[in-house]
Amino acid sequence: MKDFNFKFAIYNPIVDIVEVNIVSDIVLFILCTDFNATVIFPDANDVVYLYQLPNK
Repeated sequence: MKDFNFKFAIYNPIVDIVEVNIVSDIVLFILCTDFNATVIFPDANDVVYLYQLPNK
């Protein structure tokens, strides 16, 4: 696995994408809606943990 050296990342709320500049000529686009839809918690109440993280 390649060890990426991330230079810059920004969230674009208009299209719900995180844009990550890996190197000068490569940009990685992370589609938040697609990735978030694949998250499955064993207990539906576990999602509360995600809301608590920014407050820590």
